[in-house]
Amino acid sequence: MTKITLINKKLNELPKKYCRIVLTEDKPSWHRLVEIKDGALEYRMGAGKRKDATVRTYRTLVRSIVQAAKAHQLEEIAIHIGPMGCPKLEEKGSEWFFRTLAENLSLAAYEFTKYKSKKSKYTLKEILVCGVETAAEKRSFSAGLTVAEAANITRDIANTSGEDMTPSKLANATRTALKGTKAQVKVLNYSAIKKLKMGLLEAVGKGATDKPNLIIIEYWGAGKPKKGEKKRAPIALIGKGITYDSGGLNVKPSGAMHEMHMDMSGGAAMIGTMRAIAKLGLKKNVVALIPAAENSISAESMRAGDIAVSMSGKTVEILHTDAEGRLVLADAMTYAQKYYQPKVILDAATLTGAALVALGQQTSAVMTKHEDLQ
Repeated sequence: MTKITLINKKLNELPKKYCRIVLTEDKPSWHRLVEIKDGALEYRMGAGKRKDATVRTYRTLVRSIVQAAKAHQLEEIAIHIGPMGCPKLEEKGSEWFFRTLAENLSLAAYEFTKYKSKKSKYTLKEILVCGVETAAEKRSFSAGLTVAEAANITRDIANTSGEDMTPSKLANATRTALKGTKAQVKVLNYSAIKKLKMGLLEAVGKGATDKPNLIIIEYWGAGKPKKGEKKRAPIALIGKGITYDSGGLNVKPSGAMHEMHMDMSGGAAMIGTMRAIAKLGLKKNVVALIPAAENSISAESMRAGDIAVSMSGKTVEILHTDAEGRLVLADAMTYAQKYYQPKVILDAATLTGAALVALGQQTSAVMTKHEDLQ
């Protein structure tokens, strides 16, 4: 894990073990690694004209610094960077600038090597950041690291194989991620799901050896509301938690199967989000629900043509067993409405490849009929 720290020094005052990153106004494709007078290494890289910098090019630049360090196997680097001379970044303010810097350094430093049989001897050990001066800027930088850490935990959970991240193991991963925070985790097991008549979640997960559960995370940053109290009603986050999606009896094509352990990425995102919220100590009430199930194939699996009864009492005909995401989300939404009366519900899901076909890999699909949320 890369250590990212602030230091109140100039680049030329640092020990020579740190490779100093120097940004120029050359084209972003330009770069040179040179040894300077004191014996230290200096990596000079083009960042384009400062006046032309945008939010997107800034984020890309920060990540490219880390990628360049890895490419040259630099173990310790130092950078000095600020928004001065970049009109579009100055508009955002220095606090935003340094929060974004921290986020993107940490996100770019992330690597998932859990399953590598031969670990690389190289690691980017430390990134020193100079030029963060005010207390507000330092707080923003720290907040950026907190958010990125939560995002990287989300990545770890989503990247873990389906064998190692079943519904029960996802519940354990949730407890681990929220340990030491003021968020509370509770898990409704298969018996509780059946008792609550969550027939859609039950239908999707009943064919697996590791049965479905409902993971609930509560965070009462503004104080737990009394029953019916609207002012402090929570925001409800719901994340699809299909830990492996074979497609069920309507089995998926083999070419798409190997990535289906990531069909719980919506749930993983909510775990990371709740960790960030709790770590930042936000004065908000937020609950997250993750309906966790494995859409597997067995004699107990749901069949196309089956009729399942949802928690709301609505009957649902299963026309295609690979359309399981909407089923588990529906029961989770009903549970949220019944037991939390949230002011708003936001869900995240790897629900359909059609979103990727429509929008490509650079844009996420967001849909709502609520004008205030738009």
